[in-house]
Amino acid sequence: MKKRKILASLLAVATAFCSLAGCAGAPENGVIEDNPLAEARVKLEQFDYGDVKLTDGLFKDVYDGCLEYYGTLTADDILYCWREAAQMDTGSGRDLGWVGTRNSECCIAQLISAKARRYAATGKEEDLQTVRDLLEGFQEIVEKSGTYPRMWSQYFYEKTMRALIDIYTLCGLEGAYDMACDLLSYGLTDSYYAQPKKQLGNNGSDECEWYTMSEALYLFADVAQQKGESASLVRRCRDMAKLYEYTEFWDIFYNEENLFDYKPEVGSWPEYFHAYSHVNSFNSALAAYETNGNEYYLDATQKFWDWMKSSQRLATGGYGLQYEWLLPTEKIVDYMQTTHNTTETQCTSYAVVNLDNRLMRYTLDASYGQWTEDVFYNMTIGSLETKDGKADYYSDYNTSGGVKQVRDDWAWACCAGTRPLVVLEYLRSIYFHDTRNLYVNLYTNSEVTFETESGQKITLAQQSDFPQSENVNFTLGMEGSAEFSLRFRKPDWLAADATVQVNGEKVSYSLENGWITLRRTWQDGDAVTLTLPMELRFSSIVCEDYDNYAVYAVSYGPVTLACEGAHADLNQSVLLEKSPAEQLEATETPLTFRVKGNESLVFKPYYEYKDGDIYTLYMCTASL
Repeated sequence: MKKRKILASLLAVATAFCSLAGCAGAPENGVIEDNPLAEARVKLEQFDYGDVKLTDGLFKDVYDGCLEYYGTLTADDILYCWREAAQMDTGSGRDLGWVGTRNSECCIAQLISAKARRYAATGKEEDLQTVRDLLEGFQEIVEKSGTYPRMWSQYFYEKTMRALIDIYTLCGLEGAYDMACDLLSYGLTDSYYAQPKKQLGNNGSDECEWYTMSEALYLFADVAQQKGESASLVRRCRDMAKLYEYTEFWDIFYNEENLFDYKPEVGSWPEYFHAYSHVNSFNSALAAYETNGNEYYLDATQKFWDWMKSSQRLATGGYGLQYEWLLPTEKIVDYMQTTHNTTETQCTSYAVVNLDNRLMRYTLDASYGQWTEDVFYNMTIGSLETKDGKADYYSDYNTSGGVKQVRDDWAWACCAGTRPLVVLEYLRSIYFHDTRNLYVNLYTNSEVTFETESGQKITLAQQSDFPQSENVNFTLGMEGSAEFSLRFRKPDWLAADATVQVNGEKVSYSLENGWITLRRTWQDGDAVTLTLPMELRFSSIVCEDYDNYAVYAVSYGPVTLACEGAHADLNQSVLLEKSPAEQLEATETPLTFRVKGNESLVFKPYYEYKDGDIYTLYMCTASL
């Protein structure tokens, strides 16, 4: 492969500088006027993996536990299957149970991406060496086999392309770019990829979950353009990306039609659409929007997001019951009682986080961060740790009770590869910036550092007992002073208006596009306390066709609660027609409540349940 000049990471974050005025008199829900990127397509920038540090708390516990497990996987372990298939020496690699299983190789490319992103987060030489070994081993496999290993579907093609992009942009390894160019040529000349059938709803027959092909190809076209490649190469890549745009599905929402008037043309289930992959398809729509600015893509995605919120999203942020389908309301309330495969935990979370972050970056609308908060607190933190390649695949919210377990029949399936990817996104989802101001999306113990235009470094440290406490504390560190805005996402679960103190004194704030905004000249050591009032609340899905029959769960702030044990008749004790505050009372343990008059029924955070624990997360108004 040709040697090419190493391009600085496309994902490097623009440096931030500070310049803002006071906040008095700003209109409620006003637009953000001082964002220097307001007229650009991308209005908010993400920080890079290495710019954010998690400190002691829920997020760090899960992050450390996840990466500790995946850190034990060597390059030889990950490449074992591909080498075995190419009849090559497998080196010191271990057969971790991939060979001969139905999920064989399903997550190898995701694991390679995770290793590249891990290095971007740690900057450690040993992590970079693992990525080098993966790339060199991958190159040898391709040279030996004459093609890319087991490249039998668009699913694997897309994941491999994204892994190579990650290695190049995050680790600076030129060979990964060369391989991505070769992979693009491979796709352009193979009729299977260059002339896809692209059948509506197809997620598992002769074409497999091709819905994020556009996203990866648009990203690679941007990388190639930044590298100074020929206009013809960039155009061919974008033409292939456009070929895979899923407008047949996106049009349904853009035109505000009823999804259930449509049926998949082919696929695993001919009646309904596969939930995760169809949600994920809108990440391709937004990649197209970032490339060409056509408002169609953004509008269709926003309408879809609203539809998911109103009809599909569960209290935890999950969706896709009974093996992962988008369903009409009556089916949701039926399956909540009759099935236990409630949501595909890791992959659905990853699609949501990417979608939310993109929407927020393109619109400046803070409300798009809510779904991410839901899935982080209740799905990724609520997951059991991966073991023996078995990730916490399906969450169980059956109204008669569920059990938390890592299933033996899903070893090294897609969720095992997605698990480290979604957990690594903790680092890029907490804070954002617009080159001038700092935005806080998630409330979790952490630190972020950015550098002003003049070279001044500013650190924001977040430390509290949230969500066990309503108070979230922030401390600024810098040399001298700086003028800029701090903006905090206003959660949609607030029980009352948020309050803010700066250095112990209550201050006023403006609310701009869902951001609680403080504009002032900040000094080293300035302390901000944000108080976010919480209360018990129900999250329900109501089926009017069943005389307003409903399924519902209890939450407190961002945390979904589950009752200890299996209780088919729990709905007779906690009624939807009464407020949860009338029926539940706090215990001495934070975030733990018991039913008034029946102290044996105790609700606590779903994320506190361990392997083998039985609980009831969802209730129903009556039995069907």
